[in-house]
Amino acid sequence: MNNIKNTLNNFYNLLKSDKDYDNLLRDLVKYTTFIIVINLLFYISKPNTVFFNSLFLDLEMFMIVAISTYWLIIKKLITF
Repeated sequence: MNNIKNTLNNFYNLLKSDKDYDNLLRDLVKYTTFIIVINLLFYISKPNTVFFNSLFLDLEMFMIVAISTYWLIIKKLITF
């Protein structure tokens, strides 16, 4: 149990120390919230839809990959 706690503390310190990781996490939380709310609204407005169907889960995974690619690769290669 201590090993897991130390690993999580190290991960948290790494994320805290780098501004790009902070921006990445903020974007991931922001866009994940968007997808969940959109999914919830579709579920409420259209009775035949399934909450968290495969389309929305695929969209969420693709957004996570795209946002991570931007912050961890593209942003470091191209400076504005």
